[in-house]
Amino acid sequence: MSDADLLAEADDAAAPAAEADDQYGYQPVNWRNLTSAEEAAALTELTMWLVWAQERYDVPGNILPPCWKDHAWLVEELSALHVAWLVCFDPQDSGFGPLQWLERFHQAKERIKPRSRCTETSHQTAPRRTPLT
Repeated sequence: MSDADLLAEADDAAAPAAEADDQYGYQPVNWRNLTSAEEAAALTELTMWLVWAQERYDVPGNILPPCWKDHAWLVEELSALHVAWLVCFDPQDSGFGPLQWLERFHQAKERIKPRSRCTETSHQTAPRRTPLT
């Protein structure tokens, strides 16, 4: 799917889920409990938003490298930002949501920078950790 196709679908993805039962109509993604099909759908929705957000907020490649899907920690961080963004533009928000989201976005970028070793042109795999026993 091209970036143009993703941008065209981004507005649909930003609509609240009708079946959600929380106050704002948006649920955070619990990546650990998703089926393969649910994960694919969640990644598609997140990708559509990121294509738009990268352009809108001028996100550099060291924050959002092309290989972001290969880094579970970065998927979690970006997914949380996406849900927070959806909620901040909900009609039930007090009006401070967008500003609060921008503050959290700045904080997230500061968390991501030292941890991300990837750029727009290079991918670095994280070292393997010894499993907990």
